[in-house]
Amino acid sequence: MSTFLLVHGAWHSGRCWERVVPLLESAGHRAFAPSLTGYGDKAHLLGPEVGLDTHVEDVLKLIHEEDLTEVVLVGHSYAGLVVSSVANEVPIGLLRAAGVGIVQLDMPTETEQDRALRRDLVTRLRAAYIPPSPRRTTHARRGW
Repeated sequence: MSTFLLVHGAWHSGRCWERVVPLLESAGHRAFAPSLTGYGDKAHLLGPEVGLDTHVEDVLKLIHEEDLTEVVLVGHSYAGLVVSSVANEVPIGLLRAAGVGIVQLDMPTETEQDRALRRDLVTRLRAAYIPPSPRRTTHARRGW
């Protein structure tokens, strides 16, 4: 099966995928939904030096530490920038597909099975939509 790396958008955390991960795992896939630096369980690490480069490194580090191969990258909103940048940094063949929100990017080596998997993921993502939580200022952001 596939390995999905689900990256949250700005002002969310990896928890935004909590209804998607079990669906993927129950279908036999591996799923990772980390929180990027400055968000969720890593909110205390937020600072003026944290930005896109930091978030790209977060994802690359996870890919390396977990020895992930044939990864399907899915990014929501801001994470479209993150996953696009990650896709430019990893060796050819490591990624099966990359996506931004619900819109998925076709890969030159994509098979019909990949397209079917992508359609299934989009359907599951739509069914598992989680509305954003009310705006709150975290302790880490108050000093800005």
